[in-house]
Amino acid sequence: MPDVVDPTPETPAQGFKLTFHMEGIYKLELECVDGYPLDAQGNSIITFVEALEAGKEYTIGTVPCNVYGGYRLSIFKADKVAHFFGVHQVIEEGTFISPLDLDESELEFDDPNAPLVEEERPELDKKTKELLRLYKQNPTDENYQALYEQMGVRYDKVVARKKAKLRELEREAKHQSLVDEMQGIVDEMVNNREERLWQRFLSLIDSRKDDDVTDQWLVLKGAWEENAYVGYAPVTNAEYAAYKTDYSYPSGEERYPVVNISYAEAEAYCNWLSSKDAAHSYRLPSEYEWILAAGHMPKDVKMNAGRIESGLTSVDAYASSKGNCGGIDFWGNCWEWTSTKTEDGRYLIKGGAWDSSRDECRSEYSDASREGSKGYANVGFRVVRVDGNSSGLYYESSSCTAEGLTIPYRYASINPKDEVNPIVVLVLHGGPLKGSDNQKQLEEAATGIIGSYLKENGISAVLLAPHCPEKNSQGRQMNWVQMKGVLYSIVIRHKADAETPAYIFGASIGGVGTWNMLSAYPGLFTGAMPCASDPAGCNAASVALTRVYTVMGTEDTWAPLEQVNLQAFLDEVAAAGGTYRYDICEDWNHETTCRESFTAERLDLVFGASL
Repeated sequence: MPDVVDPTPETPAQGFKLTFHMEGIYKLELECVDGYPLDAQGNSIITFVEALEAGKEYTIGTVPCNVYGGYRLSIFKADKVAHFFGVHQVIEEGTFISPLDLDESELEFDDPNAPLVEEERPELDKKTKELLRLYKQNPTDENYQALYEQMGVRYDKVVARKKAKLRELEREAKHQSLVDEMQGIVDEMVNNREERLWQRFLSLIDSRKDDDVTDQWLVLKGAWEENAYVGYAPVTNAEYAAYKTDYSYPSGEERYPVVNISYAEAEAYCNWLSSKDAAHSYRLPSEYEWILAAGHMPKDVKMNAGRIESGLTSVDAYASSKGNCGGIDFWGNCWEWTSTKTEDGRYLIKGGAWDSSRDECRSEYSDASREGSKGYANVGFRVVRVDGNSSGLYYESSSCTAEGLTIPYRYASINPKDEVNPIVVLVLHGGPLKGSDNQKQLEEAATGIIGSYLKENGISAVLLAPHCPEKNSQGRQMNWVQMKGVLYSIVIRHKADAETPAYIFGASIGGVGTWNMLSAYPGLFTGAMPCASDPAGCNAASVALTRVYTVMGTEDTWAPLEQVNLQAFLDEVAAAGGTYRYDICEDWNHETTCRESFTAERLDLVFGASL
């Protein structure tokens, strides 16, 4: 039972200080949603009972408590209750905290006996709306960072609400399975915070409009491609039969989702669509894209799941339940193939089916996969449409956090082969491409050149393109001391095992970063190509553990030959047993060196056995 405390006890040492301007509040309830005690008796919930005066400050004493992960403040008024969730605060000994962003006008009062319902799609609050307006009006890095941090607060508040629901279930649920399910949801949201937050953030700032409201293609907000669209519904029997004329289905089921289609057959359908449209390419969505399109499954969603129907239904049967992009039939009815593979080579499927549990239908549920060579009676697919892509590469979006620094990055899976672990290729961009949209770095010349080289030569690889921001979260200019740990973590994340070869490339500032990574992590990379850059301060003996091909231009004023004593450094590398190749290109300035260095002949040597 919650502990009832005396209103404003004598000289409390620490706790909460609260002031309300509305009339009629007669009770407050505080809970640490992580279950930590708020009083000396070990209670994580305490109740404050008194008719509160508007405008008067009230103090609720507690023991020191870490409520950074969230606290619930329930406000009782006129037989109704509103729940506020606070995050990122700590009650330290001898200190008091107050809610950082409590806006009384945004409180929603409901029946006190109603169950605590965790919000799946809370409306934007006033602060977030204002920061979004400022960013769209003036998209600077400062406004971007402020909006991103506010979105982080909002995300953590949703997690806090779910933790509170978990605590309620622990107290009241009659079946342990309900507790376990909610625990799984909380764990997933906490463990995948950066990725989930990034998805929501990109979707929020994407201001693209539908180019044709009359067709079945909807803007895939948050996708990195400038013109990515997703199908309004899963592919239907009638649509698939237009491609495969010998495909048959029961009469009246034209609008049912096509199922029993293997991954390869679904890909073939996409290729058929591409062959009929010179302006676009069609493919299956990645898990990331599928989640962007669906958004988070609403708490009150109506769907064909849990065997409420005897089998599949039309894709329109539950059309009132729409995904984040406006599409239908994301949850229940049939699972949907994605292009994302598991470690054992199976493909992730999303959305659940008519015979799935509610938990399995959640957008974030990632425990279901199938063999791509088989068709399944409850697995269909949805299609993504993008503008024609001459390189043929698709970059998924992610982010990585190390030592308190989060860096977004893109990665492309090139020539995947079930029996081969892909090599890892890291490309670092130059200074002019710094930013925060996780897209501009793909303009780096080396990224496109190396990606095309790998694809054309049939090399199975994961190409990594991190995006360096102008400033860190403290507003300071970024430097390689901060970046190296994150870049290392990104590489390790994508290496299948310790024996998987990794390579690193970069020019200009990216070249400086390449030298620094070779120096900081001896032997991590098999080959490297730092161009138009200075290895000043790097350890030659560490660099010697990686074969290096470097290129400089005679007219480079950013990294002038007379100031960059590169040959002396390379002599030290050779003395330490290293292998290198060094080209000096006549009449090349900085831009030319950055753009023209990564020729097929040089890449042959970097990826080859020797220089």
